[in-house]
Amino acid sequence: MEKILSQDEVDALLRGVSDGEVETETPQVEAPPETDGPVAYDLGNQEWVVRGRMPTLDVIHQQFSRLFRISLSEILRKSAEVTVTNQCVQKFGEFTKRMPVPAYLQIISMEPLRGLAMIATDAATVYMLVDHFFGGAGQTHVKPEGQDFTLIEQRVMKKVMQIGVKNLEKAWEPVQQLVIHPVRAEMNPQLASIVLPSDIVIVVTLGVELGNSVGDIHLCLPYAMLEPLREKLQVSFQADFYEVDHGWIKRFSSRLREATVELTVTLGETCISVEELLGFAVGDVIMLDQSTTQPLL
Repeated sequence: MEKILSQDEVDALLRGVSDGEVETETPQVEAPPETDGPVAYDLGNQEWVVRGRMPTLDVIHQQFSRLFRISLSEILRKSAEVTVTNQCVQKFGEFTKRMPVPAYLQIISMEPLRGLAMIATDAATVYMLVDHFFGGAGQTHVKPEGQDFTLIEQRVMKKVMQIGVKNLEKAWEPVQQLVIHPVRAEMNPQLASIVLPSDIVIVVTLGVELGNSVGDIHLCLPYAMLEPLREKLQVSFQADFYEVDHGWIKRFSSRLREATVELTVTLGETCISVEELLGFAVGDVIMLDQSTTQPLL
């Protein structure tokens, strides 16, 4: 059934057309781009595709967080929690853009792997670690923007990074013997160019919790550096992934043999009357139900 517009509705429609509120032209539908023919491809700006997971790499980072937690608790003389909170694959340029200025960036080498890696943390985490290092509670209200780290702060972070490098090297031992050395430290992310901004890196974030204070430490590994070990890192985790410490087993066995153990043995049993028990004298012989050739309980 057709509906007839009133004069007021017709006037409102005309005003909408004149004001541009009502569209009178049919929108143009863009034609899909042609797929035939050659397509431009920049070989110098190729985006690497990381195919497949690396379960062994996840285990290494879990081991690294556990070792770093123990070492950090020892140096700070207080309980610390270090856990892997995130692991992602991204471009190096995107990672550096997220890092504020200043930031403590420890560049490291992982021989015999080619290239450089980096351990990075922001200024807020630096102030938290330094405050706890000197016995504080980590409740700092310093605005880090635009400020440089003092010599004391740099020395404390240098010691923390040395511990991290040592633990990272130990975590890699079951998979690949690496010699990890600190190369240099930077405060500006723009000066810590370990790879091109378009190169792919694996960023592992460790959450550090000290009391009521929390912070993040980032481990940045270029994918090109790990490429020679891709087959090892893609295999599933085995039960014998970590080597058995035979020296520890030998020491434990030796100490166990020196332990004092109380031993109770039942030689045998028999039934006698109370009258016989009261008449016991020196030299009496009690016959048991246990033979001398049978094992003792």
